[in-house]
Amino acid sequence: MQDVTRLGNVITEYGLESSVGINLIHKHFDLAADELVLREFEGDAAFMRPKRARECRGHLPYLWKLDRERAARAGTAGFVHPLPEHHIDARAEIETIRAAVEFLDALADCLEELELADLFGIVSLASRRPFELDSETTLLETTDEVGRVLTLRPTPRDALETMDTTKTLWVFSPGRDRRLTAGTQCVSHCISHCHGHVLQRPDVASGSL
Repeated sequence: MQDVTRLGNVITEYGLESSVGINLIHKHFDLAADELVLREFEGDAAFMRPKRARECRGHLPYLWKLDRERAARAGTAGFVHPLPEHHIDARAEIETIRAAVEFLDALADCLEELELADLFGIVSLASRRPFELDSETTLLETTDEVGRVLTLRPTPRDALETMDTTKTLWVFSPGRDRRLTAGTQCVSHCISHCHGHVLQRPDVASGSL
């Protein structure tokens, strides 16, 4: 949590706490070389399913992982995105994150200093805004491994007390002085199945932030 808080301090220092969170890099099933995971909202839930990359043109990314070597080969910035999303209101936020070059460099330096570039990435908070969330509600991710489907639903926080879950996403709020430690709030969990998957290197799609 100290490391997560240090990453959050970088986010709040640059005033991006309403746009960016920290996510735990993990996966639940393998992807083919030409597949991405597409998040689609249906009612009060979101379903994430593998799609052929050619079917995802025009969609927007919402997760990024630091990979300076790959980005250098492509002649782009240091963060690459493994998952796309299509949500028109997210486009302006994606552009805000993309333009924050000093922030991205500072966060990349912090991830490398902590040796956590393969464990944590960043997430656009626009990806969770279609959900109705309050202080008593979190998001719970469950997995159908056979069908290769992830389901994300709003869940009462107190319901997690009887479940074995893993925190997967944190948002931050600044203190009175941005140099002070940022407050953290876990806003997404996945069911205990993901304990065995959190340290695996994810499949990363072409593209950059």
